[in-house]
Amino acid sequence: MTNDTSTLNGALQELGETMAANLEAKGVTASASDGLTTLAGKILTIPSGGSCYHIEFSEDSYVAVGGTATLEIMLQENYAPKSGATVTVTGSDSSLYTGITDSTGVATVTVSVSADTTFTASYSNVSATCTVTVPTVLFEDACSSADGLSNYGAIRAISSSTTTSQLEYNSTQNAYYVHANGDWGIIPINALNGLEDYKITAEFKTKNSGNTYQGGLGFIAQNSTNNIIFRKYGTSCNSVINDSSQQSIGSCRSSNSYWHKFEITKQGKEFSITVTDMGNGATVGTQTRTITFDTYYVGFMTVAGTNYGSYVRNIKAESL
Repeated sequence: MTNDTSTLNGALQELGETMAANLEAKGVTASASDGLTTLAGKILTIPSGGSCYHIEFSEDSYVAVGGTATLEIMLQENYAPKSGATVTVTGSDSSLYTGITDSTGVATVTVSVSADTTFTASYSNVSATCTVTVPTVLFEDACSSADGLSNYGAIRAISSSTTTSQLEYNSTQNAYYVHANGDWGIIPINALNGLEDYKITAEFKTKNSGNTYQGGLGFIAQNSTNNIIFRKYGTSCNSVINDSSQQSIGSCRSSNSYWHKFEITKQGKEFSITVTDMGNGATVGTQTRTITFDTYYVGFMTVAGTNYGSYVRNIKAESL
């Protein structure tokens, strides 16, 4: 909205915005919200007779993954990228890092955090800030003993032939063995019931290599059998909605010797998945799918009776 400069307040606001814009153009970080007195003081920080610098992060906020985040800082000198410059990055947790700008004037710094932290990048007389947030762990289970079995609920049946779930600790695999008495179903993770917008990872290995041996994660509606399942079976990884609309994620090694990690980000009704072969670190494939129904439960898929299950380990869900 254009300021009404015919009033005193409007004229002062216009003046503050103009001063802030002019200071920014001279390489000084400024905002109209700083106030006229502060802006007037910043005039004295304008570089005189030398270079004019500008610095900024590529993002105002970053999310730490596994306790680290890579920050990207852009530096200009006289409105052109400045290369070979050492940028200092300090954290509100008293940490200190440095990065050197490349030919495009960009420096990258990887920071380690254990809590939400503010970082300030500085060069010469200019600086910029960003925040790094740490996701909240909603649920975590290594599946390395029988102690965690109480974290899971009764099976949510997809097929009418499904009766009871079978979830047990397998010491040979040091993981849970997932199967069911009956056909399709989902064994829910109780802590995630009803939650929205999170990332969940879990590692699966099928009991055998045939197509009837399946494992993966499923999401099911609260009051119906509407569902979406992400699974590995045989040499395929795919997704399926309501036992139809099957789409391939990628081809994978069929042997039951290999674990595969499923990483799914759920945002509302959209699901983005990456499947990784834990044996060689290769990405099997990625995919994004959207459903039309609301989900309530998330858990392990079960299929085709007691002999065709899978193993699961290292389950972790984090807020976005």
